[in-house]
Amino acid sequence: MTPAVASQDLVIQCTIICKLADALQHTINELTGTRKSRPSLTVVALLARNLLELRVWIEFCTKSTKNARKLQLDAVRDFDGMIKHVSPGAPDTHHEAIGLFKQFSDARAELEQVLEPGELVGSYQKVRKAAEEIGLVEFDLGLKVLSKFVHPTAFLISVGQVSDEKYTLIQDALIKYGLEIASAAATIGKAFNESIRERLQPRI
Repeated sequence: MTPAVASQDLVIQCTIICKLADALQHTINELTGTRKSRPSLTVVALLARNLLELRVWIEFCTKSTKNARKLQLDAVRDFDGMIKHVSPGAPDTHHEAIGLFKQFSDARAELEQVLEPGELVGSYQKVRKAAEEIGLVEFDLGLKVLSKFVHPTAFLISVGQVSDEKYTLIQDALIKYGLEIASAAATIGKAFNESIRERLQPRI
C-alpha cells in the first residue's frame, strides 16, 4: 500500500485549520473564565464575537485550499503592518518589544517562503464577505448585537453600570451564545480532519 501524498496547498490548509482550532479553544477558555473573573461585559462580548469570527474562518478555510491561502496571505499582510508601522518606533530600551518584533520578522520570513511573486497584491478577505460565501446568514445579526456591547455605542452608554443580577443574566446569555457558536465551529473542524485522514489513507 502506498500512502497518499499531501500537496503543499493541502499542508497549508491543514496548518491554518490547526491554528484556528487552537485559537478557538483558547478563546473558549477565556470566555468561560469570565464566570470567575467577572470582567466588563465589553470583554465578555468581545470574546463571544471572536468566537463568531473564528466560526466563519474555520468553515471558510475548510471549503477549499484557495480560501485557506487567502487567510494565510492576510496573516502576512498583518505581519507587514506590524513590522513596518510599529517596530521602527520601539525604543532601544524596550528589549522585550525588540525581541517580539524580531519574532514577527522571523515568522513573516517563514511565511514568505511559500509565497508566489505578486501574491500580496490585493486587499484583505473581509469576514462579512467570508460569512456570505459560506451561507452563514445569522452572522450579521450576531455581529451587530455583540458589537453593541463591544463598542461605546449609545446603547452601552445608556445602559451604564448594571446591577450584579443583570450582569450575570447578560453574561450568561453572551457565554451561552459564544459556546454554541464554538461548538458548531469545532464540529466543522472535526469533520474536516476526518475527511483529510480518509483522503490520506494508504492506497493499495
